[in-house]
Amino acid sequence: MSSSLPPDVAAARIRLGRAYRSLGHAIVGHHVAADELDALAVRLTIEADGIRRGERHVRSLERPSGDWGPSPAEW
Repeated sequence: MSSSLPPDVAAARIRLGRAYRSLGHAIVGHHVAADELDALAVRLTIEADGIRRGERHVRSLERPSGDWGPSPAEW
């Protein structure tokens, strides 16, 4: 895998992707009460709002060729 990200950021994104996938499997594969799902939705919305306030990437400047390499499924 080749990435223009710093190694610690790339590794953190991989860990987050695994956790996100695990969460999705847990929600789909188990009975979860509506109040638990609602509480999780609130927590995730708060986290997403915090991330959105951070610095944004300008992809056209980072990769003017538009080549982003293989998709994660191809790694």
